[in-house]
Amino acid sequence: MTKSWWPASVEKAMQWATFQVVRFKIVKVANTSLIALFK
Repeated sequence: MTKSWWPASVEKAMQWATFQVVRFKIVKVANTSLIALFK
């Protein structure tokens, strides 16, 4: 599967969206761990 025909802006948007999802998951896990820690 090649993405070479995609505009650079689309590639950047995909990377940004992926980064946001990963960051959200990390924050969610961190918050869950902190809540468990302080119970």
